[in-house]
Amino acid sequence: MTQLRLAGRRLRRGEWPEPVVGELELTVMPETNARRPLKRMDLFGVPGTVRQSLLLPLFDPQIISMDAGGMVLHGMQLHSEGGGTFEHMQVCYGVPHSAS
Repeated sequence: MTQLRLAGRRLRRGEWPEPVVGELELTVMPETNARRPLKRMDLFGVPGTVRQSLLLPLFDPQIISMDAGGMVLHGMQLHSEGGGTFEHMQVCYGVPHSAS
């Protein structure tokens, strides 16, 4: 999974960070402050590692394009900074990895 934005700012291809390898998990949070169920997508470490999210969760993720090589997802991320919580759009590019 490669994040294509940084705090909502679109990154140029040369600015993209290295891909993070893990397994995507989609859950539905029925009780939220948003007063509606929210979908949440997390990227967890590969099996056999400590189960922790490798990236900030993506809320209400949607697939915006997909082909044989991978998919582009977008959704909202939350992060805390300077005593405040900020919400911004994130776009990610994910490709399947083969089990070795």
